[in-house]
Amino acid sequence: MTLIDTSVWIDYFNGIQNPQSDQLDALLYDDVVVMGDLILLEVLQGIRSDRACRTTREHLQALDQYELLGPGQVDVCAGHY
Repeated sequence: MTLIDTSVWIDYFNGIQNPQSDQLDALLYDDVVVMGDLILLEVLQGIRSDRACRTTREHLQALDQYELLGPGQVDVCAGHY
């Protein structure tokens, strides 16, 4: 399993090709990527469209999730943002 940093996700979603985003693409294909709640929060905060945010959230929440912030904190923090 591999936990991917926010900056790599941002490059990946923006279509920026570099060794890190290419590696993420390969890891997603092999189904070995996990998501941390803090990283999910940071990625979602960068999305300006409500629809894109919902879609991205659905896709990323399909990955195995790990708590970095604590129970329920992603929704609380995202609500404040």
